[in-house]
Amino acid sequence: MTDNTLFFRLATPDDLEPVYEVYRDVCRWLNDVRGITDQWERDLPKQEVEELVNSGQLYIALLQGEVAGGFKLNEQDHHWEDDGKALYVHAFAVNRKFKGPA
Repeated sequence: MTDNTLFFRLATPDDLEPVYEVYRDVCRWLNDVRGITDQWERDLPKQEVEELVNSGQLYIALLQGEVAGGFKLNEQDHHWEDDGKALYVHAFAVNRKFKGPA
């Protein structure tokens, strides 16, 4: 029986390699398969993912012992004015292994 329990936690520096693999694969998929070139660079610099991990705001989802995805929660977004009662999801990425139907 496979455990399909999804766990969320803040990323740590020890997570850099698997997190980078997820983001790198998503960037390539977006650019090469979906033709979306204005969101993330195809060859995402590892330093950008390292900065995400070190920000203390990147959450990762773990499924079956693997990084299933990640996202960053921000209390503010320069695109929107708000009353400070919202959170904004940025840098959302899902490991292609765990994607839903295309």
